[in-house]
Amino acid sequence: MADRVSLSAGYYVDAVSNASIDVVTREPVQETRDEIDLGLDYVVRDTLIKVSGSKSKEPDYLADTVNVDLTQDVFGA
Repeated sequence: MADRVSLSAGYYVDAVSNASIDVVTREPVQETRDEIDLGLDYVVRDTLIKVSGSKSKEPDYLADTVNVDLTQDVFGA
């Protein structure tokens, strides 16, 4: 089973402030974005199944993503 399954996870933090080059304001800005990613790869014969998802959170925006990919090796030996 261990040679057919792969797990992955990630955590990302992005901070924006008045010091950022793309932010021009007269008032102080301090904003952060947190993102969590999880993924699972599973091999069944000649088929690779990938399932992944992410959740991103900002003060004014929420994003949830789910991906499912299937890959079939047609000409494998």
